[in-house]
Amino acid sequence: MSQEKAQLIAPIDSSFTVPGVTVSGVLTATTFDGTITGVADSITQGKNLNVGVITALSFAGNLTGDAGGLIGSPNTVAGVVTATSFIGGLTGNITGDVIGNATGVGGSILQGTNLNVGIATAWKWYGDGSSLTSVGSSAYAAQNVTASAAETIIDLTYGNLVYLTQSSDTTVGFASTAATQQVTIVRNTDSSNTITWPDRITWSGGSAPTLLDNPDSAAFQVFRFLSVDTGLTYNGWEEMKNAPTITEAYVWGRAVYGHLGLNDNVSRSSPMQIPGTNWATLNTGGGWSNYSEVARKTDGTLWSWGYGSKGQLGLNQTGPSTKISSPIQVGSDADWIGYPKIDHHMAHMNKSDGSLWTMGRNEFGALGLNDTVWRSSPTQIGTDTDWATGRTESVVSKDGRLQASIKTDGTLWVWGRNYYVQLGLNQSDWAVMYSSPVQLPGTNWRSVHGTSDAVGATKTDGTLWSWGYGGQGNSGQNNKTTYSSPKQVGTDTTWTTEVSVTGTTVNAIKTDGTLWSWGYNNYGGLGLNDVVKRSSPTQVGTDTTWSQVQNCSDYGTSKALKTDGTLWMWGNNQFGRLGLNNLAQYSSPTQIGTATNWSLLSQNGAIKTIE
Repeated sequence: MSQEKAQLIAPIDSSFTVPGVTVSGVLTATTFDGTITGVADSITQGKNLNVGVITALSFAGNLTGDAGGLIGSPNTVAGVVTATSFIGGLTGNITGDVIGNATGVGGSILQGTNLNVGIATAWKWYGDGSSLTSVGSSAYAAQNVTASAAETIIDLTYGNLVYLTQSSDTTVGFASTAATQQVTIVRNTDSSNTITWPDRITWSGGSAPTLLDNPDSAAFQVFRFLSVDTGLTYNGWEEMKNAPTITEAYVWGRAVYGHLGLNDNVSRSSPMQIPGTNWATLNTGGGWSNYSEVARKTDGTLWSWGYGSKGQLGLNQTGPSTKISSPIQVGSDADWIGYPKIDHHMAHMNKSDGSLWTMGRNEFGALGLNDTVWRSSPTQIGTDTDWATGRTESVVSKDGRLQASIKTDGTLWVWGRNYYVQLGLNQSDWAVMYSSPVQLPGTNWRSVHGTSDAVGATKTDGTLWSWGYGGQGNSGQNNKTTYSSPKQVGTDTTWTTEVSVTGTTVNAIKTDGTLWSWGYNNYGGLGLNDVVKRSSPTQVGTDTTWSQVQNCSDYGTSKALKTDGTLWMWGNNQFGRLGLNNLAQYSSPTQIGTATNWSLLSQNGAIKTIE
């Protein structure tokens, strides 16, 4: 009887090749030569198919891993290709970021079709860019040029966006202009050197723009040049400029104690410039014949000069010998902002953090420091940091009797002695004093101005209010009554913040640009072409272009600005206070000189703005 027999064969532990093998399941091989037919959807690299080199005329499906060994021409790949390197030809669409070097002809590469990229970053672009679209044939490349000699040739091969600095007067020329149709020159203006431009430039307006001369390193000027004949001729224009404003301060009038800051005690009857530039403010407050001055520069530093016997100059000095005739910096801080105020014996000023600081005479507690100790250097009032910093939002009065300031929430605070009941707290006792800020009723105060005798203020609804001494009709109530709390002046709601008050005279501007005055008028300080007192607001002339007003002393001297930048004065002209180069009295507004760049009034002068 026959039986099945089993034959034992020793295992083969090396690779073998079997032509035409049909395999189902898992095939593991170090190499594989030939063609794979059938559906390979389940083949996953590293799992179902572990190969080294694949040679194929075409490959359909997803390919992950290192495709460095994928060879063939063409290598048509469809789907997603992720590889650390790729060698060979590539046809089809690429979606995503391409990083590395691209060589060859890219004529068929279209953004969003053949190549969809975000940012193209390259160390260098070859060619003149004439075949590029959407950029133009004069694409920008930048270069730095220093003009340190009599002639400066700008080679446009190295870029047509030129950052130009100067250390010498120079004549500029262009080289390699053929392929460059547009040139931009950005000039730093912290130099006073001149530039002579090529004759082939035709300037817009007929002449080359004026070169800025500004010491601020942040200033610059941009010139543009356009050629339509490959650099034979150019049309040129000044495209923009950035020059921080230069300001100059001018003073005039009585010069006792050197308070004009001109290094002498000589009175002036016409404006004289204080040394230096970039003055942001002079003292814009008070209504006394002020012999002390405090000012701020645009760099945030604080300066003072004049009479400082009470420590009001902040220079850590007191006594009658403290007389400074030229500006001296107060401390070293450079974070002062707003409009410092000083009036005869004390001062206050703001810092950028919203704090309020004071110095000077303090026997009535008017420094607001909760004591009566005098201060000869800036000292902070409390710890609040919400004090407003506008020109018309605070006041300091003579003899240490009153300070007042508005906070950013519209509340109005006063402190000092209640002399002539000017604190407005509805107290008739003139001996009352407050050594720290006390709030007046209301939260919609907008401006305040006054002296030790009387105060005027406006609210956000455009109404005007007054309190304190009114014996000259200066309360504006059509009487000579003194009021111990705020009382509205008339019913008008068109008053601006421009209200200036001395002890006896008031000037104010309405929203329609008209100027109004009332009160004491012996020197014609009301500007009404007479010396008759008024106890209610009366319009000054018919002009509708008034923009700022400032009463300069209790002696009836007034000044104002118009919207055209002209400066006007009237009233008492003792010591040449009107700046009109004479000592005559004027009872109506009279223009000082012909300048049209006055920008800010102060008690003893004004500021000009120079571009």
